[in-house]
Amino acid sequence: MTISVILTTYNRIETTLGALKNLFECELPKDFSLNVTIADSNSPDNTLKIIKSKYPGIKIFNVGDNIYWNEGMTKAWIEASKSNSDFYLWLNDDTFINRDALRN
Repeated sequence: MTISVILTTYNRIETTLGALKNLFECELPKDFSLNVTIADSNSPDNTLKIIKSKYPGIKIFNVGDNIYWNEGMTKAWIEASKSNSDFYLWLNDDTFINRDALRN
């Protein structure tokens, strides 16, 4: 089974990397995997490039300038829904979830 995690970012690479590190340290239920999709609003801090290099399995794409959280999450949702995952988790890039959150 798959959990698709969607985020939107803008110019907060350190915060976003912290959230991703925390996410990937979570305990997953047996036979589950994560699929992460991120919509980036053309971040000048190279968010897209840095995340692609550190996490090549993540789908991150540029959604253009002046795309705020709601529209970015909608675009990420549309992209993530193509994978037909079993579950979807909308996650703020400044959110740190408990290690057992996905298992529970």
